[in-house]
Amino acid sequence: MYCRSRIIPLSVILVLFIGIFGCGLKPSPGIPADITAEKLLTVLERRAEALRDFSGRAKTLATVHGENESAIVTINYMKPDRFRAHIKGAFGIVLAVITSDPDSFQVYVPSLKGYFVIGRDEDVVNLFVPEIEFDFGKLTSLFTGSLPSAADRADSHITISIMQGRALLAIERGEEIRMYTVEGPDMLIVEEKLISNGRDVRKITYSDYVTSGNTAFPRKISISEKDKELKLSFSKIAVNKGLTEKDISFTLPSNAERYFIEKTQIP
Repeated sequence: MYCRSRIIPLSVILVLFIGIFGCGLKPSPGIPADITAEKLLTVLERRAEALRDFSGRAKTLATVHGENESAIVTINYMKPDRFRAHIKGAFGIVLAVITSDPDSFQVYVPSLKGYFVIGRDEDVVNLFVPEIEFDFGKLTSLFTGSLPSAADRADSHITISIMQGRALLAIERGEEIRMYTVEGPDMLIVEEKLISNGRDVRKITYSDYVTSGNTAFPRKISISEKDKELKLSFSKIAVNKGLTEKDISFTLPSNAERYFIEKTQIP
């Protein structure tokens, strides 16, 4: 059992979710001459499918309205979209332990000796990573590119062009355009852009690729939206090592108190 529930403002725990989230492989010139949009989509989809699990350690830097927040995150991830992440601040102090299941996120905050739960289907989830509208519950797409579903692509206009050793794939559906820039014979994604109603909404860059578990993985990722940016720099990464339930589970302390978010205080 736990003590009586309390309500805490969203602004208090906003910073806790910011953490959630020289021998690299550098994309080289040499896009295959016979590349087509269909072939490129097949390569990107297979790469996403090949990533079954990963564990890593990354430094994060979030910049929102000119203000910086940094943290260290260690994470174990296992398909389909389940993970355990430890967020540490200065002097290695654990700020939060975040776990996910198909329906929700659970965030344990040691300093509060309590936890709260957020449903995946709640719009408020997007605000936990400095107001950046990216579904961090689907971490695979963060590392492999967030391709539209096959059903959405069926109603889309898809084009590909080659410029200066790069391939640019554009998927247009209604007023929304997703653009993917890839480089090298392995066709690694180096940039992803979302454009809506003629305006840039989000840009994600990928760099410093390494090969782990027979899968190319970008150790440096930057997500930008207007005056907001989130950077992840991985110092350790291991892919497809066969993680188990034990690697992603977390047992709450017996005296952990349940908190609730007061959504009316979203900044």
